[in-house]
Amino acid sequence: MSKQHFHETEFDDATRLKLDIFRGYVREWIPVFLTKYQNKKNYKRICIFDLFSGHGTDGAKNFGSPLLIYEELKKYCKEHIELKSPNIQTDLFFNDSNTKHIKSLEKRLSQERCQNNCCNVHLFNRPFSELLEDDEIKQPLESGDTACLVIMDQFGVKEVDRTIFRFFAQCPVTDIMFFISSAHVKRFAGESSFNTRLPIDPVEIKKTDNKNIHRKLCESYKKIIPANTKYYLAPFSILKGKNIYGVIFGSGELLGLEKFLTVTWGIDKGTGEANYDIDNDPIRKNQGSKLLFGEMNTYKKCDAFAEELKETLISNSMDNLQLYSFCLGHGFLPKHVRECLNKWSEVGILDIVNIQTNVKLRKGSYYIGWDYFNKNDRKLMFRIKE
Repeated sequence: MSKQHFHETEFDDATRLKLDIFRGYVREWIPVFLTKYQNKKNYKRICIFDLFSGHGTDGAKNFGSPLLIYEELKKYCKEHIELKSPNIQTDLFFNDSNTKHIKSLEKRLSQERCQNNCCNVHLFNRPFSELLEDDEIKQPLESGDTACLVIMDQFGVKEVDRTIFRFFAQCPVTDIMFFISSAHVKRFAGESSFNTRLPIDPVEIKKTDNKNIHRKLCESYKKIIPANTKYYLAPFSILKGKNIYGVIFGSGELLGLEKFLTVTWGIDKGTGEANYDIDNDPIRKNQGSKLLFGEMNTYKKCDAFAEELKETLISNSMDNLQLYSFCLGHGFLPKHVRECLNKWSEVGILDIVNIQTNVKLRKGSYYIGWDYFNKNDRKLMFRIKE
């Protein structure tokens, strides 16, 4: 479907899934910075940018990303007004290069306006390539006391190139989500226009099977994170027809990565990263029913993670903070680590030692979570007995 006619028809299932991911993360992100007791770094301002906003709805009047963002802010203010920090400025930046889209969005926003007037809406009608030259947009992104979330729902692949990605990765407090047509990257890999703009190895891309192309593309972006920059990425692959598209998420904090993975594991209970059978798991084909061989009743990604974690704990002790970082870096949540630790504890191969008392413990609370990581609160050491 052409870009011009996309917003005139009803969103398909793949587009609705993408919007569910956007909405889910916005819902997780807002309380972190707007709630009094959670905003521990005292950010003065939050900014949400939707830089390819469209006109706000599809042909059936279903909300697109800008109105979903606005709706989530209204919902938070209505349901949690007593928890909201009174001193944080909230700004929304919506851009589309199509003048008609922006005028339509302006009208829809006026119809949905929150009576509390707790956020400021800024509308732009610019080509994406010009936006980061505008101080009104660039200043909050580069400010250390402003928390930013940037959504880039581009058509195709060309806009979020090497330069744009590296810029956002170096912004002090900025999470990003961007949509990309991974199938198009594979199809046109090798063309100079793709190779110079995107961080891809054409040979590797061509060798990658279609199911894993979005994973591979996310790994390619990881390789161009600037040196000495802490930035975490995670993919979610979306099958639409025969083509693979997807969302790539980025954050400078493990808490952001955990929030995104919470959303995606809620969608895909098996791998947390696709709306299709990305790893050819027999259990999916059997619709969750028990299979004859035990190894066929699990997910390959989960088995591989458990095995790698076990081998790591055989070779080296890890504390609760390292386990938190390890699981998120592999695309898993703390609950998945706890399941592994419980299993190994029950069969007697896991040693758990209290760091302060040097006393061995049985299974219990493992203190694997953001609160402990953020406070650098090392409590336990873990090791698998050889």
